[in-house]
Order: sequence, then structure tokens, then C-alpha cells
Amino acid sequence: MRTSEKIENISKALVAVGKEMTDVKKNSENPFLQSSYADLPAVLQVARPILTKNGITLIQFAENPDGKPTVITRLLHESGEWMEADLSAKVPEGAAEKTNFIQKLGSVITYLRRYQVMAMCGMGAEDEDGADADAPSGTDPKAKPGKPVAPKEFTLQERIDALPKDLKDLLTKAGANTFQQRYAVLKSVDWNLDAAKKMCLEEIQKKG
Repeated sequence: MRTSEKIENISKALVAVGKEMTDVKKNSENPFLQSSYADLPAVLQVARPILTKNGITLIQFAENPDGKPTVITRLLHESGEWMEADLSAKVPEGAAEKTNFIQKLGSVITYLRRYQVMAMCGMGAEDEDGADADAPSGTDPKAKPGKPVAPKEFTLQERIDALPKDLKDLLTKAGANTFQQRYAVLKSVDWNLDAAKKMCLEEIQKKG
């Protein structure tokens, strides 16, 4: 993750976002896995209004360095402060020889956009089965047994559960009671526990 030189204002805004953010409901079907997932429009429909309300604009753009699709997602605060991260994946081997290469490429980019928005906004990952056959290597829900896969959402839950008791108490006093709210706080400070404590103390002081 990369940030502007100062992140005080956007950090406070993200704490407010975390208090309002909700999980997105599954609204699409994956015919290959016979499962449901939340598509990109559904994710944006939940995230954008809450971000905008708190002075944050979501910006996403795609690049293709060395033939490897990459999506950059930036959260831009009205103060000019920002946070951004990128996520890359490979187009499936052999796709270049097929007439639907552009569709394959677009599918990968949409996949990356969806997962980045959910991760950066602390939304529930209800779309683990939403990737199509072009899901990035290592995150393909159809991966064969024994094939390395990316850590799933429960690993984040474990990290939250393992936070020091004093930080948990501060998070509670600051109003960050749910997993999504606490994840948003930690994510906004790049999991720096001291910075998270400082942010909580500032929020508690504002409450009086």
C-alpha cells in the first residue's frame, strides 16, 4: 500500500466509513460452480455512497505491464490525502490464441477491481465463489487440491481476534465494535498497532 505524506484526515474518514460499511449481498450466479456471489456493480452500490458521504472518492484504473493485468485502486480524500494499492493477475495461458481474449482480459480486471474494493473498504467477502475460470492464479476457487491458494477472509478475522486486549478496549470505546469496523481501522494505518491506538484515543477524546 502507498499513501500520501500525511493521512490524518483520510484515516479519520475511514474510521467513519468503517462504522457504516456493511457486507454486500450476493446477487449473481456462477453456473460453473453452481454458487452465488456479489458482482462488481453490487459492491460499488454499497461502497460508493458511504465513501462519498465521508469525503472519499474511489478511483480505479488498469494497466498491463509486461502483459500482466494490474488494477490500481485509490481512495482519495477531499483534503487531498490518499491511499492506494495495486493487485495483479495473469490472463490464463492460451487465451491469447482465442478470439475471446479481450473478454478474458476484461474478466480478470473485473475480478481484481471487485476484490480490491471489498478489501480496502472492509466489506465482507461474500463472493469467494464469484471468480470465473479466469480467476488469478493462486486465488482460483476451482484450484485443484493441494494447489496454493490465497488466504481467505477467516485469516483476517484471526488477526483481529489476536489484537492486544488494550487495543481491543480502545477500539470498543472508539465505537469500532464489529469486525468490519476494526478491520477498517487497522487497514487505514497499514496494521500499525501504535497508530491504531493513537487514532482510537483521538476518536475517544472527540466524543468527550
